[in-house]
Formats: sequence, C-alpha cells, structure tokens
Amino acid sequence: MVKAQDLEALVKARKKPVKVSGGVGTDHVFYESEGISARRNLPYQYYFNGNVNFTFFNELHVPISFSYSNQHLSYSQPINQQQFNQFGMSPRYKWVTGHFGWRSMTFSPYSLNGHTFLGGGLELKPGNFHISAMYGRLLKPVEFDSIQVALGNKPSFERYAMAVSGKYEKDGNTYGFNFLRSSDNIASIEKPLDSMGVTPEDNFVWSALLKQKISSKLTLEGEYANSAITKDTRYQDETPVKYLGIITTNSTTVSYQAYKAKASYQIGKSKIGAGYERVDPGYRTHGAYYFNNDLENITASFSTQLLKGKINFSIEGGTQRNNLDKSKISTMKRWVGNSTLAYQVSKKLNMSVNYSNFQSYTNMRSPLAVIVSPNPYQNIDTLNYVQVSQSVGLMTNWNMRSDEKLQQTFIINANVQKAGEEQGNKRLPTGTSLYNINTSYSHAFVPIGLSFQFSFNMNSNVLATATVLAYGPSLGATKQLFKKALKLNLTYTWNTTETDQVRNGYIGNLKFTNTLTIKKKHNATLSFVWLDRQTLTLPMFQEYTMRVGYNYRF
Repeated sequence: MVKAQDLEALVKARKKPVKVSGGVGTDHVFYESEGISARRNLPYQYYFNGNVNFTFFNELHVPISFSYSNQHLSYSQPINQQQFNQFGMSPRYKWVTGHFGWRSMTFSPYSLNGHTFLGGGLELKPGNFHISAMYGRLLKPVEFDSIQVALGNKPSFERYAMAVSGKYEKDGNTYGFNFLRSSDNIASIEKPLDSMGVTPEDNFVWSALLKQKISSKLTLEGEYANSAITKDTRYQDETPVKYLGIITTNSTTVSYQAYKAKASYQIGKSKIGAGYERVDPGYRTHGAYYFNNDLENITASFSTQLLKGKINFSIEGGTQRNNLDKSKISTMKRWVGNSTLAYQVSKKLNMSVNYSNFQSYTNMRSPLAVIVSPNPYQNIDTLNYVQVSQSVGLMTNWNMRSDEKLQQTFIINANVQKAGEEQGNKRLPTGTSLYNINTSYSHAFVPIGLSFQFSFNMNSNVLATATVLAYGPSLGATKQLFKKALKLNLTYTWNTTETDQVRNGYIGNLKFTNTLTIKKKHNATLSFVWLDRQTLTLPMFQEYTMRVGYNYRF
C-alpha cells in the first residue's frame, strides 16, 4: 500500500515537476502632520516583501524571502548594524535544509541565539541526529558618524562568525553541544573607534546540554556554557597562547561561565519542578543581541489539572540575586512568585485569575566598601532597601451566542498593580497603585455580514503626589459586501485624561479601512487614519496617515 502511494505521488510529480507557491506584496504609506514636526522619517514610505516557495518533484523545497524599503532600517536592530533590505532562501530536501542570504539560526541561548547573519547555514536531521552549522557576517563595518551616534547607533568593525551545533534525541532524552567562533576585522575601519568604546574582539563559546529521563516520571536537564572574549585583539603578548587552541589570548582576554539545571517530576496530572541558573557577571556572546548576566535564579514550580482538565492551576516561586562577584556597590535580592488559575466553566464561558508578588531587596554600600572590607559592627554607610510589587489580574471570556444568525461575545479584563517601598522596616510614601479595566462587546449579524464592536478602557494611576485617570470608549462597525469580497471597517477611539479630577485634554483617533479580496489570491487594502490630540500642557497636533497595500498569493 505504501509503495503504491509512493508510485502514485511520483507519477503526479512528473506531470507537474515544479510547483510555485507563496506571496508578494507592497505597501505605500503617506503621512502628514499639523502642529508638530513630522514624527515619521519620510512623508512617503514604500515597502516590498515576498515569500516564494519552489517545489521540485515534491521533494526539493526552495523557499525564498525578500524585503525592501526606502526606510533602510531593521525593526530589531540599530540602523548601522543590519539593513532592512534583505534577501534569503532556505532550500530543503528531505532531512537536509540550507540557508543562504540574510538568515537567522538559534543553537543555544548562551551561544548563537537568533542573530541575523549574511552568509550560509546547513541543517541535517538524519534519524535521531540534528546537526547544524553556519558561517556569515554578523555586523557590517560602520565608520564613526556623529549624527548616527546621536540617534543611538554605534559604529562597528566588520564581524564574521561560524557556529556548529549537534544533538542526539531519542525517547525524550537529548545530548548535545554548541560551538561559536567569531572575530572582528581590524582593517575594516579606517579610523580607530577607541573613543566610542568599540574595539576589535574575538569570541569563542562552547556549551554542552543534557536532558535525561531517569524514569517515566522524573526528568533532569541542564546546560553548561563558557564564553571567552578577547576584548582587544590589537594587544600582543610576548608569548601568545591560544585558548583551547582556538583563539589567541592576551591581557584583555576574559572567560565567563553560565549554567542552568532543571528537574521535573510527574505525578498523574500534576508536575513538580525545580530549577537553578547562574550567569557570571559580564557574560555575553557575539551570537546574541542582548544578554542578561550577573544573576542567580533558584525556582520551584507546581502545576496540576482538575475536573477532567477544566481547571488548570500553576504556581511558581523563587529568588534572584546579582552582584555575584561582590564588585558592585549594591546587591539586589529579589523574591519572585506567581500563580494562575484557569477555569473552563462551560463551552461558552472561560475565566482565569493571575496573582504575582515581586519583592526586591537592595543592600547599598559606600564606594569605599568596594575597596576596603567594612567592619561588620559598623554599618553606618549601609542602606537596606526593599521594594514590593503585587499584581492581580482577572480575565473573563463569554461567548454568549454563536450560530448561523448571530454571534455575541463579551470580554472583561481587570488588573490591579501595587508597588511599595520600605526602608528600615518602615514603608515609604512613594508607593503607586495602578488600576486597569477593559471591557468589550461584539455583536454580529451573520447573514448580512454586519457587526458592531464596543469597548471601554479605564486606567487609574494613584501616585503619592497625584492621581492620574485616563478613560474612553471605542466604537466600531464592520460590513462585508459582494459575498464577503469587500470588507469595510470604521473605528473611532476617544480617550481623555485627568489629574486630580482636572481635565488635561483628549486624544481622538478615527480609522477607516477597506479590504478587497478576489479569489483568495488578490488582497488590496486602503486605509486612512486621523489622529487629533488636544491637551492643555502638551503641543496640540493632528496627524493624517494613508496606506495603500496589495498582496498576491499564488
């Protein structure tokens, strides 16, 4: 039977050896403002993007993606580090996948973690093995530019990296390793960037990970990572030494460690867990844009299901602290805890409650204490500071009616957050309380394709010196025409703010959107947004934004 299906699929593939699917689109945005300077980069912006997948004989898949804009920026990176205009493809044949162009891959949170690169990558998944590798440019060379620095963009050396990852997975067990080697090209920049704190670096990261099922109920997992960074490769020692035979070290070379472990035990429909994570101060990797370091986390968790899965309950708590090497003036200890209760009352009604309690403890020392050990009996220059924050949230989703004639949905979200500060067991008058309530109701007449939406939002921020209140409704209507081919939507949102019951002003937002869909392949959008801000203290202005878009799927 299997062979017959394979032969039939092969015959069909020969009749149509190449299949093309995907989509391309373009957006054009026109912007104008009155009363203030334009908050957009350009009064006219255009975007082109596409995802096209070629399939050969039902075996070889070649997806290609691209994006281009006159903005010349990326949404996730500084302007100078990676351009917005990108092109890439990831062909796949059975258990082999390639990556070419601007791509991103993730091997480990401690090594290569989603950093975009220009180059090539390879993934192999034969059987229980998963082997990955990449090589490419992480950063392009950027000379010093005072204007770009003022915008928050730093210059950089050209940086290339190569990384390898290997895993073996079977029966819920995982054994793996990760390597990353990256270096900056000193010759890529004409003028030194020492004044900006930018120096040419080398980085080598390796990690080992393990996930082992001790029994059907108990599972242990963990990862250890080490990152060695030569912060300035221009220094040359008389007797240079290679770290693990990979990178040359000098007086600026530092090595950091990170490790985490987790254990979970299953008891019926309940699970108990415990975790530990420690990251050395200064730990970082060239394979990630941002990294949290100088922390130690100890956590415990419990989750369970009741009433045949209608009730889900989970609770997690633990501690977090920094200043692991005692080099900072202050040390923060933080108690973290949260719990969630979700209850499916019926097929139409769902409710959930969430509670979290965060407590931070900071021990401040005088700068002299960093150099000279203080007398434990003389803590005159030490300040004990505690910050407590609590949050309670309630969410209710009521699907009142859903049939061929009428659909009604009611949603309410409420949240309360309170933060307080204590010093020397005395509460300080600097606490804040934030209250938020959001309700929405939708009513749809299914046969005629007409629906109405109403929502109301209120935020109250109670400070030690004032009470700020913001509230307002939102009204919307949607109409479908020509057998749902044309969709019209009109929404108006109005919000006003008050400080100690004195009105500050309001913000009105009107949005009108037309969406035309033809044969599920062509999609054209025309929208117009008008923003009106009238305040007593801030500049009053109006903004007009029009968007014209078209997408084609094939």
